[in-house]
Amino acid sequence: MVGQYNSAFALVKQLALAVGPAVGGPMGAALHVPYIVTFVLFSLGMTVLAVRLGRRLSPVQNQPSLAKSPVVAQGGPAAAEPAAANA
Repeated sequence: MVGQYNSAFALVKQLALAVGPAVGGPMGAALHVPYIVTFVLFSLGMTVLAVRLGRRLSPVQNQPSLAKSPVVAQGGPAAAEPAAANA
């Protein structure tokens, strides 16, 4: 599952880097109102999708620190010390 997620993410990222400037640049330069409307519609669509998918998460998936796993950093003074030592 992790490999499939990573490959899908890489595909979407590469498509966005290739198609985004090719479409958004000329559209933003010449068609101001459709550009803004498209931007707002896509932003609202992503927000709705994120909220709907977020409701499907379990509490531990939504907040990994609840899992009490040593892999997930818990924060606090002890977590800040290594960063200060590297400075």
